[in-house]
Amino acid sequence: MPASVSSPSPTARAVRTLDEPALTAALLQVTDMPTGYSEDPDQTPPKDKTFCNYQQPHTPTVQARRLFIKGGGLSAEVASVGLRQYADAAQAAAVFDALVTAMQTCKGEKMDGKQNTYAVMSMPKVGDKTIGIRIDVDGATVLQGFALSGPMLVSAGVGGLMNVSGDVAADLLTKQVGRYTDAAKG
Repeated sequence: MPASVSSPSPTARAVRTLDEPALTAALLQVTDMPTGYSEDPDQTPPKDKTFCNYQQPHTPTVQARRLFIKGGGLSAEVASVGLRQYADAAQAAAVFDALVTAMQTCKGEKMDGKQNTYAVMSMPKVGDKTIGIRIDVDGATVLQGFALSGPMLVSAGVGGLMNVSGDVAADLLTKQVGRYTDAAKG
């Protein structure tokens, strides 16, 4: 297992699954964001795309996502948080492990005519396991963190052309795991 993937943390396990309204309510809100972010009015779901098209062994039963923006022009930054819930913790762990395995060999790919370059990066140890991925494409950088927490795959990331902060990505992932865990225990 790569050094950047954290080991299990039993304190972060969720105790129940959530329905779609509860899952959406568990997403970070604009008031949870660092100064300057607003909710992006375009919440269009992304294409169902995986890094280097690796196969996910299971499909989420419920998922929710929220996008934020900051600034404008070349200095614009984007942030996203997401929750993908699986039937049980074993399914979520299998999906997380497939991501980790893919990132051991997937260093980049061409997408929409542009070269994406990927690198595993450090992330805080939250939830049961974590992995961070740096994505460089067409002069922009995206820092994306993933955490496994019981039946949930939590994601948080930031991206931009001129400014992108690993600390913000790590903070968002930590906050999102905490917010989900609180909702699942409540």
